[in-house]
Amino acid sequence: FHRCSTGGADGILVWSEPGSDITVAPDDTHLKGHEDEAFGDETAAQFAFELDDTDLNAFPTWVPPAAGADATKGEDEEVELSEEAAAKRKLMTHEIEALRKKLRILVDHNSNAPDLEKLDRSEFCVDFEERDAIGAKSKERCDALRAEIEHQNVARQLIRDRLIKEFWDPMRGKGCQITSLTSTLAVSNYPERTVSEEESTITRKLRMLRKSEQLEFQMLKDPSCPTELKKDMVLDVDHFASGKEQYVVNWWPGAHSKASAARAKQLADADAEVKRIAAEKKAKEDAEKQKEKDKGGKEKDKGEEIGVKMVEDGGGTSADSIVAEEQKYLYEPFELVTNSRRRLQIHLLQSLSADYRMHFNELFKACQGDKRNIIDGIKEKCSRIRQILGELQIEEEVPEPKLQEVEDCDSVLKVQDHEIAVEKWISPEERKARDEAAAKEEERLRQLRENDAGQRALVQMMGGTLKTKKDLTPLEIVLDKEAWMDEIPEDDMTELQKAAFTEYQAKEKALAEAQDAYKKQLSAELKSLRAGVQELTLQFEGLLKRLHHERFAHDAKFLCQELYCARLQLALLQNVEDNLVREQAELDLDGSKGKVMGCEQRVNDFTAEVQRVRGDQDDRARYEKEVSSAQHFRQAFANSTLEPNAITALLQLFRKKKELGKGKSFGDEPMMTATRSTARKSVSGILPTKICKPLDVVLGDPYIDLGAEPPESFDPQVEDDIKPEDCPEGVDEESFKRMHELRAEKLRAEVEVAKGAMVLSEMGGFLSHLERECAEAKGDRDRLERELREHKELMNRELYDIEILFKLKQGQVEVPQAAVVTDYSDAIVIDQEVVESRNRRITDLGKDKVHILTKIKEFRKSLSLLDWEHEMLALQTSDLEERTKDVHMLRVTKDLQSLLKGGEEGRNKAESDLLERKIEHLSEATEKKEQALKKQHSMVSHAAKLRKNENTMLEKKLRELQQNVIQREHIRRLRGPAGGGQKTGGGGRVEEDEGAAKAARAAFKELRSRQRLMEAAKKNTEEIEILHKELDRLRQRTFPSFVQLHEDRPSNPDFR
Repeated sequence: FHRCSTGGADGILVWSEPGSDITVAPDDTHLKGHEDEAFGDETAAQFAFELDDTDLNAFPTWVPPAAGADATKGEDEEVELSEEAAAKRKLMTHEIEALRKKLRILVDHNSNAPDLEKLDRSEFCVDFEERDAIGAKSKERCDALRAEIEHQNVARQLIRDRLIKEFWDPMRGKGCQITSLTSTLAVSNYPERTVSEEESTITRKLRMLRKSEQLEFQMLKDPSCPTELKKDMVLDVDHFASGKEQYVVNWWPGAHSKASAARAKQLADADAEVKRIAAEKKAKEDAEKQKEKDKGGKEKDKGEEIGVKMVEDGGGTSADSIVAEEQKYLYEPFELVTNSRRRLQIHLLQSLSADYRMHFNELFKACQGDKRNIIDGIKEKCSRIRQILGELQIEEEVPEPKLQEVEDCDSVLKVQDHEIAVEKWISPEERKARDEAAAKEEERLRQLRENDAGQRALVQMMGGTLKTKKDLTPLEIVLDKEAWMDEIPEDDMTELQKAAFTEYQAKEKALAEAQDAYKKQLSAELKSLRAGVQELTLQFEGLLKRLHHERFAHDAKFLCQELYCARLQLALLQNVEDNLVREQAELDLDGSKGKVMGCEQRVNDFTAEVQRVRGDQDDRARYEKEVSSAQHFRQAFANSTLEPNAITALLQLFRKKKELGKGKSFGDEPMMTATRSTARKSVSGILPTKICKPLDVVLGDPYIDLGAEPPESFDPQVEDDIKPEDCPEGVDEESFKRMHELRAEKLRAEVEVAKGAMVLSEMGGFLSHLERECAEAKGDRDRLERELREHKELMNRELYDIEILFKLKQGQVEVPQAAVVTDYSDAIVIDQEVVESRNRRITDLGKDKVHILTKIKEFRKSLSLLDWEHEMLALQTSDLEERTKDVHMLRVTKDLQSLLKGGEEGRNKAESDLLERKIEHLSEATEKKEQALKKQHSMVSHAAKLRKNENTMLEKKLRELQQNVIQREHIRRLRGPAGGGQKTGGGGRVEEDEGAAKAARAAFKELRSRQRLMEAAKKNTEEIEILHKELDRLRQRTFPSFVQLHEDRPSNPDFR
């Protein structure tokens, strides 16, 4: 048997048993030449070689290397086998690479082969088992992924169903919008939830309780009510309100109060003012409508009804009608002094807000119906517009309005195809089912078309249409023109042909006139339809704008009530918080008192403990001084045989200070632990009693109360930095060790003293901390007492501090507005009479100031006038003096004498007559020139029109000649033999005549020369005419009477 494997992306590797018929010969041609030359005409057998993987010599079994003397021999044998295996592996790799390249060449050749010769890509697969394994694995992964996706979809569907059930189904009114047809304006409704029976029952109970309370309050105001019960009233509005405070939200004074009478009078005056303004506005609108009617303007009935409705409304909104029904149950703002009333008011205000929203939703639904009706009307008109444009053969897109997705409340639950950005994956089964369904539908339609007797009869009998000649419009009528009318010239026609041609021309002219009239009719209808579409659009925009204003009005109403509810909720929370704060303050005060007592007790106990630890520290210091003295050291070596110099050297090593960088002392690490733990353990009374015992062992765990077990024993080991190499000469080992022991004892004593000092320092700090803690506890106790007292005063003060909402105009708010939320905590409300009185006083002071400034202005004006008159008289005096000097110095001539005698008038008259004649001459010359130019313009226009008509006729004749040439050439080509002389192009091919061509070129050249001469003559004539005009102009300049006409004489600036 044999096995095959790809051995890589594009190669092939073959295994076979020894002795089988498969032989794979090695190919080493790729080692000798270029890689492309190895794939010439060689067959597949040349790329095969026999490989026996059971040969132990070729593929020896690996064994671990032998130990000892056989290790070298085994390594040599392994190296030899590795080199032989590497050579064979290299040869096999080259052969596999050659097979891979061969297979790649075949695949590339197949990809460029023709479709009929191209093989499927699967035909080149050589490892079917691997292919099947990969396919099975891919299918398994696809099935797992499909199952996972289905599981996720089921989970999402479950979540969707739950969301719909929890949030969508309980909604009585779903949220949607009404969008504009021409702009981005959109109005949305109020989403409403379904009110449960329990909530409705609670609302009815609260209203009944409120009605009972109102009856009780009315009984208390009755004169027959006992005096004891009358004192039970909480607040009397007449003590602090006048009834004119319209800016107070939800306040309607009672029926038997002074504020009620004042409020009723103010409301009556406001209603009268509103009615007066509405009447003036309506009268103005009626006057404008009458003027439009007089001019001939007419409006649609529907538009008039809408306009009248808007005028009659007078700027008010329909939300005002809901207040009268609900106000009888609401509390007045001054009555909300208890938490029970606030809670009841919150429920009533929420009910009122729901009524506002429900009322607007009714208006919203009505506007939705109006939009659908208007869109239907626009669609009908757009359909007719498309028909007219089709008849007029005008390609124009007619936009048609349609409802947006946001206008359908259920659109959020529907997924449209355009919302899916990725392409849907279709399985082979689904694709097969779709193809079968499409094939069945196509077969059904084909059979229906073949067996449709009605359509076949319509095509055979009526030409595929049900229209008769009477039903055709003038644009659909087509006159049948006989072929001879285009082939035979009009001069060559017979009498009958001329009569038929004349009749055809008359019919064509009549049809053209009818088509023009029909086009004008369609254009007028198209204009009317577009105007109707525009009118319907404007009508809907008016309705939407009205609804938008209604939305603003309802927003202002119900958001005001919602804000009131929020403020009442805050008042309730504030009351609860105040009670909690008071209770917590009392508890904190009790705890603070206990804490003060505990702190005082701890301070007293710890002070005694510090005194006892200080005595123990003094004992440790004395012991450390003793073991560190030279006398104690020499006494230890008194019985030794050492020389005094050696003892002195050992004493120097004994006294040597330990270097911090080379060794770690005993107190380096646990110092902080000891210092932190001592204070805690000293309080519990566990203190060292023996001086030689380590302090940490005595103290144990300082945090025993946290559950950790104290260590039983601890023997500190002091590391010394003196090495055996530092031993002085003449000192034996025993003495050196004895010195080490004494030095270690001294170091332990120093550590104990240092740790004791730190313990005392820490205990001193802890004592200071306890004293500060006691002082802080006393300060906290005093602070809590003060805060509790102030909080109780605040609660008593805020009992009747009622929060009231005000509605003010934007211009009446003088508080600087913040970026987000304006703080009105320090704002005050000023009565209107105070502002008006202050304004009147300011106006009076302004008038007085203006009167005084006017007097000052008039006085200064009189002073300036006197100065001006004085200066003017001085200038007049100097002018008269100069004139007198000029008269004295004037030289009298004959002309001056004649002028003085009166002879200048005749000369002026002669000059004026001359100027008048000159003006008349210029007017006549200008008029003649203008007439000549007009005549020239008319002649040029007439010539251009003639040339245009001639060009049109020539173009028509050219087209006819080209058509004739094409037809005759076609006939000649069909009748004549193949081949022929030289052809010349054009609309068709004709034979070329040399003589005729030369004659035509000569005639064209002569015509062109003549045309050039005519143009040159015309140009010279125009130049001669221009020179004649210039000569006349120069001759006219020689006459003396016309000299002063063109002079730019400066005007006299003193002339008035």
